[in-house]
Amino acid sequence: MNFADATLTPPPRKTAVRAHRLYFALRPDAAAATRIATIRDGLVRRLGASAKAVDAARWHVSLNFVAAGADAPPAALVARAAALARQPAMPPFAVAFDRVVSWKGRVGHRPLVLTGDDGLIGVEMLSQRIHRALAAGGLGPPRERDFVPHLTLFWGDHDLAEQPIEPVRWTVREFALLRTAPGGQQVLGRWPLTG
Repeated sequence: MNFADATLTPPPRKTAVRAHRLYFALRPDAAAATRIATIRDGLVRRLGASAKAVDAARWHVSLNFVAAGADAPPAALVARAAALARQPAMPPFAVAFDRVVSWKGRVGHRPLVLTGDDGLIGVEMLSQRIHRALAAGGLGPPRERDFVPHLTLFWGDHDLAEQPIEPVRWTVREFALLRTAPGGQQVLGRWPLTG
């Protein structure tokens, strides 16, 4: 798949050919980011040097994948995704991540994530609404993909069973269109929740 035939399929594995990814996401506020840093740093100390921490500037909760390609997405695709993103109406909502767990992955590159249950219902609802808008506009399949809200803290060679944590909470007041590239992450647009 390339940017020209973008669909809402699961993102491809990272390769040099698909170095750029375009997707909608949430970003933690400053207070939540401080709390997340404390949790991440404690886990890195506990699990050892094999952990590769995700830089705080790249922390996000993915909502809806749009496309991936070797180069930056065309302006027309970005504009189309941005126009469709304006459609979902939803009021601000609270989120709460209350667990950490290692997910499966290739050896030495397993993600350790924050996740939760009831505290993430608003995230699931927003993802569904964006999906419906994108699908109606031709940027995704009619059927929604499986979606587990999470925030990746680091990658490494670890196997941490699910553990409760003091919840990381913030009020979601906006969502963003992000582009991840080899040089970092770029915010291409933001939309307030005003529903």
